[in-house]
Amino acid sequence: MAHPLVARWQTERLVAVIRAPEIRSARALAGAVRQAGIALVEVTLTFSGALDLLQELAPPVGCGTVLTPTQAKDALAAGAQFLVSPIADPDIIGLGRDHGVLVVSGAWTPTEIHTAWSWGADVIKLFPAHLGGVPYLKSLRQVFSEVLFFPCGGVDFAIVPDYIRAGALAVGMGQGLLKEDQLAQKVQQVRVL
Repeated sequence: MAHPLVARWQTERLVAVIRAPEIRSARALAGAVRQAGIALVEVTLTFSGALDLLQELAPPVGCGTVLTPTQAKDALAAGAQFLVSPIADPDIIGLGRDHGVLVVSGAWTPTEIHTAWSWGADVIKLFPAHLGGVPYLKSLRQVFSEVLFFPCGGVDFAIVPDYIRAGALAVGMGQGLLKEDQLAQKVQQVRVL
């Protein structure tokens, strides 16, 4: 049975990945993407104060670049509704499931995807997505039709519709979102795909 937040991801289609050099610019980025209508925000553990920002943001908000069980525990304590890791770690997956949050586990190869999915990951983060692009996702979907994929890493907004049509649950984007003209309008267009 799919985690309840999966339906929200499928409706929203975009997750704003907040990765910044420091909390002030991260806060500004989070505000800008929310103002443009992106509801799902992933705060990465790549800058000082990330957990503080995670606590400040209204749901739905998650924590990304979770590499250890300790980081997962800290993110859960800060109120993360979803955990995103670039790796497949059974302890991180287990912690997330024990706390009832959506777990997005990183994987690239078919073996990694199968392993993470069998450990109980709710979604597979296909990272870095730009290496294989849409053709790679299409190939994976032929084998893993039940797996929910989240391409992230080096994704250009122009290619987001192609990822969605190829079967992605949602797509992750970072700083590139702010380079887009008429972002709010584009966000709405992606939702109807």
